[in-house]
Amino acid sequence: PSPCWCLEHPEPGGAAHFFAAMALTAGRELCASAKAADHFEALGCDASEAKACATLAWRLDAAVDASRVVRYLRNRKGNINAAEAALRASLRWRETYLPVVATPEVRKELEKFKFVVQEGRSAAGELVVVVRANRLGKHTYDDIAICERAAVFFAEALETRFLGPLEKIAVIFSRLDLIKRRVDLDWIKMLGRTLEANYPERIRVCYVAPVSPAISGIWNGVLKWCFSPSSRSKIQLRQSAKSFLELVPAENLTVDLGGMKDETPSMSLILDDGRVSSYTSPAADDDSESDVSNASS
Repeated sequence: PSPCWCLEHPEPGGAAHFFAAMALTAGRELCASAKAADHFEALGCDASEAKACATLAWRLDAAVDASRVVRYLRNRKGNINAAEAALRASLRWRETYLPVVATPEVRKELEKFKFVVQEGRSAAGELVVVVRANRLGKHTYDDIAICERAAVFFAEALETRFLGPLEKIAVIFSRLDLIKRRVDLDWIKMLGRTLEANYPERIRVCYVAPVSPAISGIWNGVLKWCFSPSSRSKIQLRQSAKSFLELVPAENLTVDLGGMKDETPSMSLILDDGRVSSYTSPAADDDSESDVSNASS
């Protein structure tokens, strides 16, 4: 019998009715995909990817931003089932976790400027985010949950105020002037998990430098498993901080990172009250020279 007949003559539990209902569902999915594919092609997807995105959007049966659908599907290498599971989990997270408000605790964490948007673009024209490891450390916070909320606030600000639908950023993770007590693997793993689960395909490349063989071992043994294979492929460990100049022109990079800018950019992140925070000195504060380890260690 046809799907229409089965709807008019239901036979609960009957095999014919079951398979016809399945066929009807598949038919509706195909129709919805065909109608929505054009929308994804407008975002730059080819015909095959647009069809897959439309199928994923139909399955979610919820108001989901089209660019988010594209990014999750690309992060899962076109696997619709895997992308659906990841996106559903993120949507549940967004429903319960957002919005993040710049409370005094979150504002205080943001104003430590562990991450900042660099003034000036990368050589490829991307927005550049700089993470300075010499501003990290477990002694800089009482509750890592506040650090996570600050990171999410920053990521949401990037998505809603700075980036286009599928625009990506370049990241510099600077280990310059890093001292032992500022090594914070818990913070890095928290950031990795949060970005991986809820902001996939926003980073084109991330340069981490300077990196020694010992640090490469920690990355390969522990940290890289916080990221999917797709995200791991974008993280490049470099021995010298001079590599930052491969990513960002000297005129757009600050002196402390090997560039020509005399001053660190004044700011990039606007808090909810409209006040623009200003960046202070990137140097680590209140650190004893006896704690300083060689930059290559």
